[in-house]
Amino acid sequence: MKKYLIGAIAAAGMAMALPAAAAIGDTYTSLLEYKNLTTATGPYGLVSLEEIAADSVQVTVTLYDPEVGFLNTGGPHDPFLFNLTGNYQVTLEPNAVGQTFFNGGYDANTVTAPNFAATPFGNFTNKIGCCDSAGHEFNGASHMSPPPLIFTVKNLGGNLTFAGVDATFDTDGRLLTQGTGPRFLSNGGGWWFTADLVNSSGATFNVAARDAFRDVPSVPEPATWAMMLMGFGGMGALLRRNRRQARMAFA
Repeated sequence: MKKYLIGAIAAAGMAMALPAAAAIGDTYTSLLEYKNLTTATGPYGLVSLEEIAADSVQVTVTLYDPEVGFLNTGGPHDPFLFNLTGNYQVTLEPNAVGQTFFNGGYDANTVTAPNFAATPFGNFTNKIGCCDSAGHEFNGASHMSPPPLIFTVKNLGGNLTFAGVDATFDTDGRLLTQGTGPRFLSNGGGWWFTADLVNSSGATFNVAARDAFRDVPSVPEPATWAMMLMGFGGMGALLRRNRRQARMAFA
């Protein structure tokens, strides 16, 4: 009985000390930090992407100023634009009172007559709209939709990742080259996402994200590894002592 109890304690200690098992897929982040083409003046918000299944990526867009929201100004600017390699299923997840987000669709024609353009950041294949009422998409600050914006992209019958198969990253997790296969992608100008926003004063502005980063699991520091090894050594000594005591008791 004592042997089994000690074994259970040892197993529990190892479970607490070792890193957690990997998730279904990687997670990525991209900052909405540009209001123009050349200078990052933000960040104004964060786009987080999680590969929640082999065929699905969940996107969460948060804004840093609690008094800023999404809107549709036209001109051309849309609430949120992004790029995909194909016409995949996009599902909105309502999560806040007053939100009016909807899937604005997919349009691969980004050359001659694109549906989704965002000056000065170029053309995009996918739109998340907002400010809709009874089939009419309203413009202006009074029809703003509050954050966060959460939606899921799913490739029915196939795989889907954010950066693609065999994408490359630097040591900080920054995406260097995109991979292959069904995925998100940046547009011709190198922009991943763009959002049309409005603040509490009614001023509107368009922001965009250029860089993307993969979240790399942290590696324990050398001192942490040393403490873990000492813990394993202590548990081993405890096991050996109790085995010796058990043998003496039955001698």
